[in-house]
Amino acid sequence: MSQKNRSTQSTGELILVVDDDEHIRRGAALHLESAGYRILQASNGQEALTLFDESKNKPVMVLLDMVMPVLNGYETCRHLRQRVQGLRLPILILTGLNDESTVDLAFQAGATDFASKPINWAVLVQRVRYALRDREMYLELEQKEKRLSHAQRIAKLGYGQINLSTGIIDFSPEIAEMLGMEGRSVMNSQDFFDLLEPSDQALMQQALDDAITGSGQYLFEHHLQLPDQPEKVILQQGEAKQVDGEWLIIGTLQDITERVQAEEMIYFHTYYDPLSDLPNRILFEKQLNEQLRHDELQAVLFVGLDRFKAVNDSLGHTRGDLLLKEMATRFSALQRDAMIVARFAGNIFSIYLPKVGTVEEVDDLAQSLLEIVAIPVVIGELNLGMSASIGIALYPLEVESVERLLLGADTALNLAKQHGGAQYRYFSSELDGLAQERLLMEQELREAIKSEQFELYYQPQIDARSQEIVGVEALIRWNHPSRGVVLPFKFIPLSEETGMIIPIGEWVLNTACQQAKRWVDKGINIRMGVNLSVKQLQLESFPALVASALEASGLPPEQLDLEVTESMAISDLKNTISVLEQIRELGVLTSMDDFGTGYSSLSYLQQLPLCTMKIDRAFIKDIDDEGNNAEIAKTIIDLSRNLGLHVIAEGIETRSQFEQLLMHGCDEIQGFYFSKPLTAAEFEALYEQTQGRLV
Repeated sequence: MSQKNRSTQSTGELILVVDDDEHIRRGAALHLESAGYRILQASNGQEALTLFDESKNKPVMVLLDMVMPVLNGYETCRHLRQRVQGLRLPILILTGLNDESTVDLAFQAGATDFASKPINWAVLVQRVRYALRDREMYLELEQKEKRLSHAQRIAKLGYGQINLSTGIIDFSPEIAEMLGMEGRSVMNSQDFFDLLEPSDQALMQQALDDAITGSGQYLFEHHLQLPDQPEKVILQQGEAKQVDGEWLIIGTLQDITERVQAEEMIYFHTYYDPLSDLPNRILFEKQLNEQLRHDELQAVLFVGLDRFKAVNDSLGHTRGDLLLKEMATRFSALQRDAMIVARFAGNIFSIYLPKVGTVEEVDDLAQSLLEIVAIPVVIGELNLGMSASIGIALYPLEVESVERLLLGADTALNLAKQHGGAQYRYFSSELDGLAQERLLMEQELREAIKSEQFELYYQPQIDARSQEIVGVEALIRWNHPSRGVVLPFKFIPLSEETGMIIPIGEWVLNTACQQAKRWVDKGINIRMGVNLSVKQLQLESFPALVASALEASGLPPEQLDLEVTESMAISDLKNTISVLEQIRELGVLTSMDDFGTGYSSLSYLQQLPLCTMKIDRAFIKDIDDEGNNAEIAKTIIDLSRNLGLHVIAEGIETRSQFEQLLMHGCDEIQGFYFSKPLTAAEFEALYEQTQGRLV
């Protein structure tokens, strides 16, 4: 049996993993097999369907990539749904396309959940467990319904009759047991009525009257509360007959409590979020479709908790869930009139206002939401301070459909997050244009990765005293076929959001190492600086990727310098320390970029295994000809010296800035004063022309 479609021989449940990336399949197999599952692997959708059909024991779950050759994930999902409906076969989508439309298409195709790439394997294993637990519950409920349906067909139902003239009820032993009146066969109708809630009493009387005056058919469902017993749901069914001048209701009573409870449970799992007990996305959109009216001003708000992933990563998912439950309780407390509060997805809550008098009312609600989120949350011994970003879309002012209303709120939410969070933003037609532009750029960026439209530029780093070129920083540029050269600030944030930074970052690392080795072979022995992404640091395999890039290129490790930003380092300090230590063990240098723009805390700085500190250009640009405003730069240089770190100042544009930094003991200089970023050929020409010394 081939590696790609083998299955393990353990006794656990069988899971089908479908992905054209062998690393993903192997990773899934490794972690899921460790959790006790058997794995069946396929590299494309067509192969997956064949394996599924030929398997004697069918897989109980499918992990499915979206973008694959031969048959993509959407079509594969649809074909699987034709074979197995609903929760009998959970389908979890694995996607690096983290936008709303991709997720929507996946759910429309029949997916039950999704996980974003790069994959957090521990979280994925838990999602698989929860999905299979829900599947088991669904099958149990389904089986209960089948047994109950079978019992209804073959069981002897309790029978009896109500004499409406005398008010006497005669009933069989089965009904006597149902009513907790074993040994009795007669009771007064008023005594029976007293077992019903007042509202049911009125409805039963109406059903009796309708049977007499109408078709004679009698059907009535009600609740029955017996002393010291759980409430029961009873179905009465029969017909009205006149016998010897007296009206009789002759029929059966059936206890349908289990069936009703099963239906309620199925309904709950279909339309409600089990963590928060709020309506889920399905019910929210259903209610939105039912209530949207073109002649009334209405609003949808998306509330996303800022930095929630950091809470989950640092405190664990149990505490993260407690935080979500607390926010759900707070949001629910704001409900008024016909407002709907739902948990839309993950850490995003949605609110629907079906009747809005003025936009100011929406402002007031948004402000109230920001304020209640900001109230510290006490979880165990922790006192968490949180903030939220809110996106708002108005109907019919800016959008004219449910789909556009939801997309608008999500677009505005992303805008609020991009501007630092802890605020609310409204969707507008201008934002719609930006969203379309973002979607287009995302598509073009994926094509750029496939067709290798990227190029590295290299900015020299100069020894401040000798003015010799001692290193370069690799800077990526996108050579777009129609836009021309696209600078990193235009596309790097998008690549971070979508996960495309992972393949881009790997390309940068390998390309930079290969170029540095070519220069070494030509006698240009300089250090190569490469910027890292926070998502790269989160990869368990990242140190191995660095080792592989060095081995493939032949570059000596001491000539590679990997740069992390201050905010990146502190976002998950424990992980950053671990990854940087592994990198240092390879012999690779490590630097902190943009120091001074974030937390600037000595306590964490002392823990990080760093070689170099880079002073951010923000502290360089205001140094004047007399050296004023150089205090912060001098302080950072002194701090670095005390910690035994090398110091590089970037963004140097004038002779005065250079002289001031040289006077204060800065080791290296980088900036337009010496050179702009250059192509590899331009850098070689400069190096040969100056013999590596810029005087």
